[in-house]
Formats: sequence, C-alpha cells, structure tokens
Amino acid sequence: YRDIFITAPTGAGKSMIFQIPSIYLTQKYKKLIIIIEPLKGLQLDQQKNLEAAGYLKSAYLNSDIATMVEREKIIDDVKNGRIDEAHIVTTWGVGFRPDYWYLGTYLNRMRAKRDKTGKDKIYHDFPIFACTATAVNGGPDDTVSDTVISLYMNDPIIKIGSAKRSDIDFDITNYTDNTYDEYRDEKIQILGERINKWIDTKEKTIVYCPYSSIAHQMKNGEKEYRKLDVFKDDTCVYTGGMADAYEKSEAMRLFKESEINVMYATKAFGMGIDIPDIKNVYHYAVTGGLSDYIQEIGRAARDNSIRGKAIVDYFNGDMKYMNNLFGMSQI
Repeated sequence: YRDIFITAPTGAGKSMIFQIPSIYLTQKYKKLIIIIEPLKGLQLDQQKNLEAAGYLKSAYLNSDIATMVEREKIIDDVKNGRIDEAHIVTTWGVGFRPDYWYLGTYLNRMRAKRDKTGKDKIYHDFPIFACTATAVNGGPDDTVSDTVISLYMNDPIIKIGSAKRSDIDFDITNYTDNTYDEYRDEKIQILGERINKWIDTKEKTIVYCPYSSIAHQMKNGEKEYRKLDVFKDDTCVYTGGMADAYEKSEAMRLFKESEINVMYATKAFGMGIDIPDIKNVYHYAVTGGLSDYIQEIGRAARDNSIRGKAIVDYFNGDMKYMNNLFGMSQI
C-alpha cells in the first residue's frame, strides 16, 4: 500500500474518495473502515447522506450519543459486522490540536511492532488517506509537509489541487474605530441591517462568530446584542459547545430545509457539511488564519446555480478575538 495526501477545493467530492472505497472494501472483503472527523455536525450530515443514498450500514460515535446503552449497541453492531463505517470524534476546541498531534504516533505504533531482535516488522498493514481543502504547500506555513511528517505517511502519493473558487464574490468593508462603545454599537448595528435584508430576501446565510457564547447571545438578543432580539424567531444557532443534542440537530434541520435562513455558528458548523444553497458567509470577526477563512467561506455556493458571497465588516477592534483564540489553542 501507499499512503495518499490530497488537497482539493470545497465541494470537489473529497468525501466520495473515502466513502466509495469504504463501501467496496466492506462489501467485498468485510473490512471495517474507521473515519476520524473532528466535527459532530459533519459526522451526522455524512451518515444521513449515506442513508438517503440507500446505504444503511454506517454509524457514528460521539458525545451527542446520550446513553451508554446506545453507545454499546453501536459498538456491538460493529463487532458483529452489522455496521461497517464508524465516525469517531475527538474534542473540538481548545483540546483538539494536541489529540491530532499524537494521532500519527498512534497509527505508526499500530503499523509497526518491534520484534525480539529489535527490528520493526509489519503488525497491521493499511494505508492512510488524508484529505483537506486548505493545506498550504511550501513556504514557512507548509502544512502539507508537516502533516505528512506528523502522520508518519509512507512515501505518499501527493496531489495538490487548487483551493480557488471562482463562484464566490467578496464584500469586505473597512471601518474606522472610535471608542469601544461606539465600535461595538456600530458593528452590531451593521450586522442587524444585514440580517434584516437576508431574512427579507430569504438568502441562506451563515454568521460565523469567534466564540460559542457570542453565537448564543446573538440568537437570544442578550447583553450587548440586545438589538438582535427582533430576529429571535427567524434565526438559529449551532455551536460545538451546545449541551442539547436535539437542539443542535433541530437547528441543522431548520437551516438545511430553509425553514430558517440565518444561522449563528462557530467553526463547529462547516467543514465538509454539504448544504448546497448557502448564499452568504459572514464573518463577525477575522479568522485564525487564511486556511480557516478559505475553509469557512467554502460553505457558500456548493450548488452550481448559486453565486456565493463572502462578507466581512472589519474594525481594528476585531483583532482581540483572534488574539484570544490564538492564546487558547496553543499546546
């Protein structure tokens, strides 16, 4: 086997590249395929899409499965061959980066086992396939090489595709900061005017928020976001920190089925989730880096008939959010 590393733009079909071989391997050779994904929303979306396509032998495991009985049933089904795709999640947020950092070491130990002579011999023989929409290739932020090294990929086949999307326009406006109160009030006022328009024109829109707390305050019209109270019934919220799994899945359903067209979200909603008719992606604050930004605006215009828009109303005061997030995500 040879390992594979692929970059391809959002909507290019990366999920199919591992789903089709998984189905083939399980049907022909009775193999168990494990897919490691950091987002619970992505797991649910892909599993539902497989079911809709008539493929019923898949399941996911994450913290939204409320009871040990349900969890043990899924594991038992896997052991007995009734499920052949399992999505395993690690914690998304402050702690996810260290977990992924050690993933390569764990996979390498599974592949090689040292015998009594001190030599490595094959223990489990399997390929690793890694795919992403945004990895930087070359230069000081060469995440392609970093990933290949950290996952101990063995002479991988590397295919670097373009991340560019010609069907997304940019609407980026720079504003002058004054006092903090004026900055905050003007920023929220601008957002409120935009939300009013999106609801009126039924343009499906994601409003990306830097923290889970801000997304919920916007939805509920709380604290400084009380001006957004008028949109309470016309918006939904989706964040990784939501304790109520039903509330989260219901928000996904309402947004997907266009019963609600504006969603406040953190990066927990996005990666790989296939909702084709999203028109706008609005960033309330700047992202942690260019790769994150490309990934998140890639939610727009997955339907070829739609022209998407990436929108930012930028104030210098917005940098505080990025600085805080950088501090929290360090190992």
